[in-house]
Amino acid sequence: LESIQELLGPGTSTLFEIESQTRINLAENNLMLKRYKKVLENLEVVYENAQNPEYYLARWRWKPRCLLGLIEVWFALGDFDKAESYLSEITDILWLNEVPYKKYQVNTWRLRSQLLSKQKHFQDAVKEMSRALSQAKKLKNPTLLWKTHQSFGNLYLEIDTDKAAKSEFQKAVRVVKIIANGLTDADLKMKYLQSDTIQELFNFSRGF
Repeated sequence: LESIQELLGPGTSTLFEIESQTRINLAENNLMLKRYKKVLENLEVVYENAQNPEYYLARWRWKPRCLLGLIEVWFALGDFDKAESYLSEITDILWLNEVPYKKYQVNTWRLRSQLLSKQKHFQDAVKEMSRALSQAKKLKNPTLLWKTHQSFGNLYLEIDTDKAAKSEFQKAVRVVKIIANGLTDADLKMKYLQSDTIQELFNFSRGF
């Protein structure tokens, strides 16, 4: 980030755009590694910047992705009230119905399902997760697909449907392996497959 700022100079909309994207990418990478403090350090800056009129691109392009990351990390940390507050905020963003933001719809429905599950509304949670999975399949986005299958597996575990849970985890693993096989950098492939999130998924796919 410091080198970007030196290159572009202060006070430019391009800088705000690149900074927002860079911080979100760093946060998403750290989320895979379960480095939650670093996730929050970056996403909270993006969230604050999105309130600044000079960061207009941050509001339109990056705020939904930032909110989704904040929901994910607060779920992981067990603060469901904070997760719900950010979920309410992203639900109010009307342009998520438009291309290319439909991918954010999938994650919004997936996370709403997780919240419903924590609130013991399991039937509604299954309906919402089914909607997320259906959209993920239509979009043919591999990352969306494996994360939704994984979330469905976790949901089935919560309602004591172990066989269905294992099936969803195995479907997620199949997609992850396709992604990994497409990575030509051997070091990157190893880091991806050895990340805490992916290893946890592999373990669940083998059974409980």
